[in-house]
Amino acid sequence: MRSFCLTAVVLISACQTPRTNISTIEESSLKTTYYQKAEQFLPRNISQLTRNLTVRPNWIGDSGRFWFSEQNSENDSRFFLVTPQSEMVEPLFDHQKLADALSIKSKASPDIYLGLNKLSINDNLTQLTFSLNSHNYQCELPSYECIEEKPSNSDKTVTTDEQGELSPDKKWRAQVINWDLYLTNVNTQKKNRITFDGSEEQPYAVNNANPRYQVNQDPDTIKPELSLYWSPDGKSLITHKLDRKNVGKLHLIQSVTGNGLRPRLFSYYYPLAGDKNIPYGDIIEVKLDSLTYQVLDAPKSIQTYYGGPIWGW
Repeated sequence: MRSFCLTAVVLISACQTPRTNISTIEESSLKTTYYQKAEQFLPRNISQLTRNLTVRPNWIGDSGRFWFSEQNSENDSRFFLVTPQSEMVEPLFDHQKLADALSIKSKASPDIYLGLNKLSINDNLTQLTFSLNSHNYQCELPSYECIEEKPSNSDKTVTTDEQGELSPDKKWRAQVINWDLYLTNVNTQKKNRITFDGSEEQPYAVNNANPRYQVNQDPDTIKPELSLYWSPDGKSLITHKLDRKNVGKLHLIQSVTGNGLRPRLFSYYYPLAGDKNIPYGDIIEVKLDSLTYQVLDAPKSIQTYYGGPIWGW
């Protein structure tokens, strides 16, 4: 019996295929090459190879027309006017004339690149307002006479994190306090509470947090990102109410915080496949004339991961 067992062990050992002799250095180099190739397809790298994947329309009154912006191959901003009735797309304005006018105003060399922010145009397409290099301008069309607007108390830059979102006419400011929606009259500074049932699990206007923007921040001081969409005339806004009750969370631990040895915990809503509870959102409209809101008669929007259930209007 002992001889049989020994023979079996020898036979099994002899039948095993010898392992390919690849050095540790070669294995490491091969893995690095694979990782580098895979890294090229990460979203942050792919995004640098693509542009203008979506169009966000800016509607012009009740005309049915809208304008949008895009970037060319040199990453220069361009603005276009769309007339759906005639299937026509044309420049919103003469980009070169505007660049020349701004170069004279700012005493800078003319450059066809226009890094304009907060651009708006009136319904008659005769007046442009925008900010450029932290300066606000108003330009008349088609003369392209531009003046720099001096900032006032109501015109100063405000952010969602600090004071909320200003309406296009700069008369109202929308913000979230303790998960409820408030509207503040810019002139009188009177706060008007619009909703009364907001909570951390069922907040108004709040997006599901993306943890990449939380790292290296104190979790107790992180302000939620909001989704607030004003109508062009500033008389109403669209937002949402999230329902993330009983939705599961994921947790990240930052071991090196630069502030002692104690790690820092980040928790965020993130449903997984097979979960019974996922975040839903009701779309609501707020009317400025009555300072009231209504839930729109629309299907609940699913918000499975980061961001909010509204993509703009």
